[in-house]
Amino acid sequence: MRIETAILVGCGGTGSHLAEPLARLLVSHRNGPGTRPRGLVVVDGDRFEARNHDRQLGVADGAWKAQALS
Repeated sequence: MRIETAILVGCGGTGSHLAEPLARLLVSHRNGPGTRPRGLVVVDGDRFEARNHDRQLGVADGAWKAQALS
C-alpha cells in the first residue's frame, strides 16, 4: 500500500496515545525502493486542560494539543 501522508485528527484521550506509534509505523513503511511517506499531520483545535491530564499525553495546561504532540 502506498502512503503519501497520514493525518491524525484529534489529540485527546485516544489520539494522543496513537501519535507516537503511528509516527514509528510511518518511519518504517516503504512505498517502494527508497521512498517513504512524507509525514504525519496532527490536527486538533483544542488546548490541554489540567482536568483531562489522566487520559491524555501532553504538556502544560493551556498548550495547543496538536502543536505539543508534533
